[in-house]
Amino acid sequence: MSSLSLERVESLLDANSYFHLFPLGVRRALAAEFTLIELHAGANGNYSYRDGCIYFPINCVLVAEYPSSDSTAIFMRFFGARFFVGVRARTVLATIDFEVRLIRGGHALKINLDRFWSIVTDCTQFLQLTAQTTSAFAELVLLNHACLATHDATQRLMRLLLEARDAYPDDVGITLTQAQLGQFVGIRRETVTDILKQFAQRGWVTLERGSVSIADLDGARRASCLCSERLRQIDASLYDIARNLLRGQMQPRTPRGVRLSCSARS
Repeated sequence: MSSLSLERVESLLDANSYFHLFPLGVRRALAAEFTLIELHAGANGNYSYRDGCIYFPINCVLVAEYPSSDSTAIFMRFFGARFFVGVRARTVLATIDFEVRLIRGGHALKINLDRFWSIVTDCTQFLQLTAQTTSAFAELVLLNHACLATHDATQRLMRLLLEARDAYPDDVGITLTQAQLGQFVGIRRETVTDILKQFAQRGWVTLERGSVSIADLDGARRASCLCSERLRQIDASLYDIARNLLRGQMQPRTPRGVRLSCSARS
């Protein structure tokens, strides 16, 4: 495996990704361990912690599902270019197990989980961020359970489309099948078809072959429940915490075999 340069990695990842918040030395060490891969939609695979890797999406999109006590999977969230996935979330009371699947093919950067932790795990600020992230995941689980129980299908479907819009690249529509939309929202595919037609008639979405696009963002947000806005608030708060903790503050140790230059900070 040929090492990727920091400049190459930073050009591939979204400018607002969590990777860019790490201090220079940590970014450089992580970049040297990355592999650029292509992920194909429809291929079997679980991209959560179980395969021993962490993924930084570039233009692919992944979805996390939380298995509930009745053996059904409850939608938790989409992961696009800003995030990374593959770290198991833990709370004081239990481990949050979740499945991560690919729903839009594209490219990502992959790093071995052990190598990732060898670079960042001794950093006090990153451990603090991990605790904050775990708390956010626990809130997401509760949010999705409450949304499924209290909001109608129309609100839940629009919420899903809004969240997918935030995760998908700007130049493409939301390429989820109606069966997938129904699975995530907990309704039949035929019901999805009817609701999408209503959305299109009101001018909120544009339906094309194999994709859905938000045409009227304000109208779409009014049609959705407030859960999508709450998720955006959680994301914004977590990103601010990460920026305050990591940017120019985290003091990394030097992993074996990796030399870090931390004289410059961003």
